[in-house]
Amino acid sequence: MNLQEKIALIADYYGLNIQICKLGEEGAELGAVIAKKYVLIQSGELAQKYDYPAAQREFGHVDFSISEELADVLLVARQIEYLMLRDEKLAEYIERIMNAKAARQIERIKEGRKQ
Repeated sequence: MNLQEKIALIADYYGLNIQICKLGEEGAELGAVIAKKYVLIQSGELAQKYDYPAAQREFGHVDFSISEELADVLLVARQIEYLMLRDEKLAEYIERIMNAKAARQIERIKEGRKQ
């Protein structure tokens, strides 16, 4: 069974409402790991100044954790995508929103803004 077949099987079993809740849970876990990395980055100068080996090792662990949590988020997001995009009107609406958001971000990039 390939990944897309697994995604469809899981999505069909749990349904849209449960998987939307699951995405919130997984997103929160990813956010927590990213926040931890942000703290480590902000304290990195201090860690390097005093040469804390444990702090340096932590960066690798956090990157691994981000990868794990991102995989969870993407897996559930793809299930939601599979369920929602079966509705042609909803699929077109989502595509329109994504295009508009991407266009806005490209304008920010052209203006030299990072956010």
